[in-house]
Amino acid sequence: TVRRELAAYLLARLLGLVRRGWPLPFGALHAPRSMIGLRNLCDVLRVAAAHPQAPGLCMLVADADAPGVAELVAGIARSLNLPARLIDVPEPLLRGALALVGRSSDYQRLASPYLIRGTLARERLGWTPAYRWDEELAWALQGAGLASR
Repeated sequence: TVRRELAAYLLARLLGLVRRGWPLPFGALHAPRSMIGLRNLCDVLRVAAAHPQAPGLCMLVADADAPGVAELVAGIARSLNLPARLIDVPEPLLRGALALVGRSSDYQRLASPYLIRGTLARERLGWTPAYRWDEELAWALQGAGLASR
């Protein structure tokens, strides 16, 4: 879907920026973003396959925590053993600066929350994510050969 592609694009861009070591003006961006790590997704599918209440349920699933961009940058940096060079730029100033250079859409992607109500699996199936979002991020980056083990 378009939203999934935008999320992958944002993560790839953030990864590239962190790896370059540039100071990033995203320290004040804390709008939450729902996500689910691959191991947690596999686990909820395993639970649903065996649960008698799961047939017919349509569920959105997400990890328990929803980090913002600042937290994502810090998690990427931790996974890469790099410093998170985050600068706390007030959102109105960041929005204005990006608008001046024709990047208003980048601000919207960075500062807008992206949340789903992913609690149905927890409420109806008793599922709880086995891994935190930052553990899943580190695991995924290691699997891609981008982070040290």
